[in-house]
Amino acid sequence: MQVYTDFLRIALEVINLALSMTLSHNEHFIYALLERQHVFAPLRNHERFADLLDNIDRVLEHFGQGLGLFSDTGQPSDDVWSVDRVLDHIRSVSREWRPDNLKPLADLKFTYEQEASPEDFFTPYIWSLVYEHSGIRWQVARITLFSMDSVQALAESDPADSSLPILSSIDVDETATSDLGPESVQVVSR
Repeated sequence: MQVYTDFLRIALEVINLALSMTLSHNEHFIYALLERQHVFAPLRNHERFADLLDNIDRVLEHFGQGLGLFSDTGQPSDDVWSVDRVLDHIRSVSREWRPDNLKPLADLKFTYEQEASPEDFFTPYIWSLVYEHSGIRWQVARITLFSMDSVQALAESDPADSSLPILSSIDVDETATSDLGPESVQVVSR
């Protein structure tokens, strides 16, 4: 349970950070908050979220005024607003918004714990992304930077375009013909 509350607190801190920075230029974010304000209701009973929900409530109250969510009798209104109409309302009301309406919160601080040799993770990971998404046909037998087990299944299920040249290891020249004509394309990797 502690992990979930920690995660929710971080998510609410990020929302608060977005609220405090150029809120008037972020009407789609305000729209999303207004549309999903019911999501915050269960969190209001939890003491760990009170300070963070206070700022969200201030934004919801300010931008929700004038939307006609309730009729004069206090009952929910039957009026249906289009997305464009709500966004126009948000733009209009944002001119009156003052960032100092929000309670200042402490800056977010995150720590990154660096491993002893991060290149053991990042180098194979980056190269596996290059392999998967570059559109280049690599010779699988010559790849030594990362495990081919997971990538092999991808290659078999999605065969590469045979018109693309195969790039091989260092100092090896290969010639492949192009589908565009009789001319040859020479690919050299060094």
